[in-house]
Amino acid sequence: MHPMHLLVAPLYPAGREPLPPGLKEEDREQFMQAKKYQQWMVMGMESCVTKTVMAGVGGPDFSL
Repeated sequence: MHPMHLLVAPLYPAGREPLPPGLKEEDREQFMQAKKYQQWMVMGMESCVTKTVMAGVGGPDFSL
């Protein structure tokens, strides 16, 4: 095998990525929905508006 092939990441069609170990194909839709909600929560927690509100409500004990 050519050494350059080791540096290429595998490509999968959208929605057909390999599932984590222990999950079945029937769990894919629920897993993808949970992943989508997780991404929204992370994006919300990283926003400046959310941090400002949390700092204003929680005071100095809750500031990030």
